[in-house]
Formats: sequence, structure tokens, C-alpha cells
Amino acid sequence: MQIARRSFSSNSALKSASILALLVAVSLIAGCATVKTGPYEISAYDEQGNVIKTANITVTDTRSLAVPLNGFCIAYPKSLVVARPADGSKPVERQC
Repeated sequence: MQIARRSFSSNSALKSASILALLVAVSLIAGCATVKTGPYEISAYDEQGNVIKTANITVTDTRSLAVPLNGFCIAYPKSLVVARPADGSKPVERQC
């Protein structure tokens, strides 16, 4: 009676899962690193592209931009919320 060896396939699956987890972690960190600190103008747009509400905020860390974005999405469901940095760098958009 022979015992089938599956150590190669299980090691391969484990390596694939580890690599996938590492890639996900790196992409999440990179996504957070793209938010710059400083002044932002946040605007909510309706489905026709009209401005519903605009507010000016100052971002002090990478997490402090999420709070007003979430607040705008709660207040204006189905809107497009855009946070534009005052320095002209790439805006952050969220479809609610």
C-alpha cells in the first residue's frame, strides 16, 4: 500500500495564499499613502453633475479624509464625492 504525497501541492497552495495576502497588504498601504496632508475642498455632486454641497477641511493624517467622505456619503446617498487637495495633486473620488 502506497501513501500518496501531497506535500508539494499543499505547499504550493500555501505559498500562493501567502503571496496573495502580501500583495493585498501592500496595495492597501500604498492606497493610504497617496492621501496628502493639508487643505482639501470636498464637494458632493448629484447624478446630473450639479454641486449639492461643498466644504473646506484640513487633513492632518491619512485617516482624517475618510471621515468627511463617509459623512458626505451618508448625507447625500448616490452622490459622487470628490476631495480636491489645494496643491492641485490628484483628487480622491468616492461614488456613494
